[in-house]
Amino acid sequence: MLPWYAPGFRLLAVPRTLQFYAPSYRLLSAAGCVAGGLTLISRTTFTNAATTNVDNLFSDTYENYIVRLSYEMGTNGSSLRIRGRYGSTTVSSNSYSSAGEGFDGNFNAVNMYSNNVSSIQLREGSSSTNYCEFSVNRPGSSVRLYGGGFSVDLYNGGFIPFGYYINSSQAWSGLSIFADSGNVSGILTVYGMAKS
Repeated sequence: MLPWYAPGFRLLAVPRTLQFYAPSYRLLSAAGCVAGGLTLISRTTFTNAATTNVDNLFSDTYENYIVRLSYEMGTNGSSLRIRGRYGSTTVSSNSYSSAGEGFDGNFNAVNMYSNNVSSIQLREGSSSTNYCEFSVNRPGSSVRLYGGGFSVDLYNGGFIPFGYYINSSQAWSGLSIFADSGNVSGILTVYGMAKS
């Protein structure tokens, strides 16, 4: 039996057959669960776009959000970047800071540090499938945004956990996604997390 590295799952290798066994779960009472959990806010698909602006994602309804982004870069080695939006305005001033440290597909160290720049670099990406997931913490209607997450190059390998901070108090409501060179295609999915 070979281990498979997902908690509670295992993979059995049988000649010419792969079998997955999932753990069994018992149902919890409603009193033991958070009411509502995650709520789908938006799912946006974009194709070969220089910039994609997605509005009406964040509001006072939720304080915390999960953003999932599957994407392919039009130019191999180009970096995916994001900026915050409020209303129809994209903040492009030097208000963004982020830090991340991980490894590439050859297990070489990869560092991403930036302070007071005009966007957040999520990672350098290949022209194959990449994935990024991060939180957006918006604890009020006119606040600074912050959060953390990770990015993965699913083709070449590599993993980078990161944190970020936007040093500008706004009524944040959306995101702007773009590549530092070339275009990008992908799917952006945003969930709101129940407050209690």
